[in-house]
Amino acid sequence: MGPINPNADKWFVMSEARTKAYAALTGDYNLLHLDSDFAARTVMRRPIVHGTASMVHALTAIRDYIGEAAFLKGSVTVKFIKPVYVGQKIRIEISANSSVETAFQVVREDGEIALVGAMTHEAEAI
Repeated sequence: MGPINPNADKWFVMSEARTKAYAALTGDYNLLHLDSDFAARTVMRRPIVHGTASMVHALTAIRDYIGEAAFLKGSVTVKFIKPVYVGQKIRIEISANSSVETAFQVVREDGEIALVGAMTHEAEAI
């Protein structure tokens, strides 16, 4: 088992438009995601992307790797480590820990890891 990285060279821009669309989709209009003036007064200093928006890209990569049937029956654990700022690029790295677990991480363009996680799924998925 080991690194798979089907998206190693694929970067996703977490744009302001994408952040606003995600807010509309989820109903999460927290000003920390959408208002530069508000965010400037917080410890983050600037707007951050919804953590689950970054996670969705990782889960999509896993679904594409193990298949939708196994994906729908799997379970996920996630640890959010650092924020992704609006306008930053991210990429997804995945690796097979075993025949029943696929790990993932979201890496920011500055090389920092934003989140890590794993999906447990059926062995015959891969």
